[in-house]
Amino acid sequence: AVQQELAPPKITINLLEQILHCGNKKITTSTAPFAFYTWLAVRKKAGKAAIHWTDADANEFLQHYAHIAGEHNAHYLRAKNSLKEKGVQKFQKETFDNRKRSVKEMLEKELGERVAKDYIFQSVGKYPLTRFEVGIPADRIDILKEEYPR
Repeated sequence: AVQQELAPPKITINLLEQILHCGNKKITTSTAPFAFYTWLAVRKKAGKAAIHWTDADANEFLQHYAHIAGEHNAHYLRAKNSLKEKGVQKFQKETFDNRKRSVKEMLEKELGERVAKDYIFQSVGKYPLTRFEVGIPADRIDILKEEYPR
């Protein structure tokens, strides 16, 4: 545990198997938090800026989610219907915050609070324009399967 805390944080994402490797810890989680976390990790790896909930493109997220889970996956369809029934192209603040919170809780449960702090979303900028991104530097994010699984 101490060795894991001393090692520089690194995340390896296996999109095909829906597995996160945070340092040496293998994490499997449900599709929704995996899709949200990896969406923001892939954005960061691609050099895209941290994101504010008002800028979070729901269609971009849904496209990522569909590639991971498949367009007929019940969790994906629920997320799609939830966003689409509200007629929004962007996330609502509550939805964005709930997804961030579920990822944070999952990482803290799996890694412990001290280690998880390096992997959870970090804030960039000042309120009310605070943006969020994965805390790991882009060069410490590896995506095992560049192509989406579906």
